[in-house]
Amino acid sequence: MSDETELAPAAEPTPALEPVPARTPRMAMSDQVRGRLGAIAETATEADRQAIAEIIAKAQTGEHLVEVCEVTPAMAAIVFLNYNKHNRDWTPSKSLEFAQQMIAGMWRWNGATWVWYEGDGGLGDAQHRASAQALAGKTMKIIMVYGLQRPDIVTVDMNRRRSAAQSATLEGIVRAAQKQQVIKACIAYENRRLNRYDEKLFDITLRDMIIQNDHSLSQALAVGDASVKDIARPVLKPIDAAKVAYLMLSAQHPWPAATVFEHLKLLQAGQAQGEKDPVFQAAEMITKAAEQRKGREKLGEVARCGLVVLAFNLIERGIHAVRPQELNTIKKRLPAPDFPDDFAAAAEE
Repeated sequence: MSDETELAPAAEPTPALEPVPARTPRMAMSDQVRGRLGAIAETATEADRQAIAEIIAKAQTGEHLVEVCEVTPAMAAIVFLNYNKHNRDWTPSKSLEFAQQMIAGMWRWNGATWVWYEGDGGLGDAQHRASAQALAGKTMKIIMVYGLQRPDIVTVDMNRRRSAAQSATLEGIVRAAQKQQVIKACIAYENRRLNRYDEKLFDITLRDMIIQNDHSLSQALAVGDASVKDIARPVLKPIDAAKVAYLMLSAQHPWPAATVFEHLKLLQAGQAQGEKDPVFQAAEMITKAAEQRKGREKLGEVARCGLVVLAFNLIERGIHAVRPQELNTIKKRLPAPDFPDDFAAAAEE
């Protein structure tokens, strides 16, 4: 897929991808628990700090080693706070639950490990267990496993499976879960359009696709967000608009981002040159289909994307009046997402 796209139009500046969220009860709990862990870390002895330094030094060598170490509550707190930068999202309530089990004597030594990355020596797994141990005030014998490479974290499946989005987040990708939705929707569209077998995507493959196409995915999400700005009842949700945008921005013959944005803005507002306008007709069909809980008129995700792509193609070709049945052709054949100037060339390939 092409990754070279233009910027969204200056008239409608794209919003920041990561707005500052309002404080939530979960965030307040996170602050509180981290504060408790910080206080526990402050109680570390010189022996505790020396033991941690030795563990990190072994991890940084990159050698594949396994050993059993005695870990104090203060050591566990320091590891969680200082050496836990490349892990899945932390859920404080889960740490508190584990701590309660440890305090009640329900926690058992079962061979679970702490896994360490090579290079920087960070913790790759066990953040909930480490924080819970510190909160419970328990000294435990822990199996340490050294030598994990960062890209291989996607294969670690101990407490619960890491999705491609979670793994991409560990690589610094923002809004990875939404980008995963967009990628999967566009793959489904192209598989249906080209009558390809819908093969299962492995998490590691999907993660790599998110990372490799991060720029155009970020742009598609920004266009989707901006398309609903100041519109009370948009036709498409921002994530669904982003799916259409990415499909067109990453086509073999990509659309200019400004053009995609302009058409999406009109679609979302239900504005057009007349009731027979392709964009107006598409908006009407999507809105009516969304109101249908059952029936033949209900549009699936792929068909909805195809309807919008077709409407935008017709407008770009100067066609401003169509009958609804002309748009219904997407039920038999999905349109290529290529920019119309290259439509003939794309059809020949």
